[in-house]
Amino acid sequence: GRFFGGQGESELTALTTPSAPATALQNSYHNLIESVRPAVISIDAVVQDQVANPGDPVANYARIGSGVIIDPRGYVLSSLHVVDGASSLKATVFGSAGALEYPIKVVKGDRNTDLVLLRILADVPLPYASLGDSNAVRTGDVVLSIGSPFGFEQSVTSGIVSSRNRTLNVGGVIYENLIQTDSSINKGSSGGPLVSSKGGVIGINTAIYSPTGAYAGISFAVPINRSLD
Repeated sequence: GRFFGGQGESELTALTTPSAPATALQNSYHNLIESVRPAVISIDAVVQDQVANPGDPVANYARIGSGVIIDPRGYVLSSLHVVDGASSLKATVFGSAGALEYPIKVVKGDRNTDLVLLRILADVPLPYASLGDSNAVRTGDVVLSIGSPFGFEQSVTSGIVSSRNRTLNVGGVIYENLIQTDSSINKGSSGGPLVSSKGGVIGINTAIYSPTGAYAGISFAVPINRSLD
């Protein structure tokens, strides 16, 4: 917050008038979104037990999640559970030239964090997002999630941070120090970035708490600093 003093009305007015950047943030997240969204990809795959029809030489791809490019050479962070058990991965990159598809391969996965490093096999530099500092996240911070829920590519949702130290049990695996937000994510959002109000990727969206299977207002992201360990 900002402290002020003095008795003059003009001084009080000046000090309580929002600055231009603050006003822009309150009115629209457009510039923030556009600084990150070109680096957000959709991930498709041929999943085990899902094969082409007999006699059909074209594999059937399914949209399985999202990811974020963190290096112009095509390195991508996503959730391991998104690509686990999948083959023939491909990435859709969205740019001024439209949607372009590239093969993608798994470089390294970590089950303890549910993170995976992928690489898009492209022969051109790709747009990439800047990494933030998840250790600097505070309760109440505004965050955005970008992904492809239900196939709606590069959808954006907003929320605030409830905690940066949640523990979650998923299928008997314990994930610690997760960021909890109310920024909605759904099927297809997993692997997409959680973005701070400064435009840095501070987490990878990985799970929701839902008694019904649908988004119920609580979502979790793996802190980006865990990917640097």
